[in-house]
Amino acid sequence: MKIPCAFAVVTLALSGCAHLDHRDLPARQVVSSRVFVPLTAPSPTDAATSLTLVRDSGLFGGGCSSQLYVDGRMVVQLEQGEQVSLPLDTGQHQLSLRTSGACMPVTQDVQTSASAGQTLAYRISALGTLMALTGS
Repeated sequence: MKIPCAFAVVTLALSGCAHLDHRDLPARQVVSSRVFVPLTAPSPTDAATSLTLVRDSGLFGGGCSSQLYVDGRMVVQLEQGEQVSLPLDTGQHQLSLRTSGACMPVTQDVQTSASAGQTLAYRISALGTLMALTGS
């Protein structure tokens, strides 16, 4: 059976659009100039508590930036393939992810709770439009 040339071209083009998540490529640290308001370090009596964010890499979403707000304060802007770990106070927090750039503006809010000694790890899609807890 012969495969039409147009089908082969479309298949190759779409395979080039495959999504790569943070497990496919090592994430690089976000540059310090895009960490705007560092979160307060945990008090010395608390075990270290941290918030780790990794934004996936991929073909789409290169013109989008992801800004993370913690309790209403913008703390970091992530581009594709970047990660950051920040200290976080124990207790309840609202994380808000907002996108900007060459993509449709999106806001996503997540309520989370940080316990002493815990690391909250969130993954952001390559498009910067979805934030999901990846472990604790």
